[in-house]
Amino acid sequence: MRLRPLTRFICGDDRPKQFCPIFYGGISLLERTRQRLARSIPAAQTLFAMTRAHRHFYVNER
Repeated sequence: MRLRPLTRFICGDDRPKQFCPIFYGGISLLERTRQRLARSIPAAQTLFAMTRAHRHFYVNER
């Protein structure tokens, strides 16, 4: 199943699924991943590599 129709419905645009607040409470896939990592790896030791083209999506992530 493709997620693009769902992300378009939720966000109103064609943003990449990792930046779409799919989870309850408006949490994106990226934020959910960060939360899972935080249980075992300190945030100071966590790095997410992203492109500049997606900056306007991730600049507001927690």
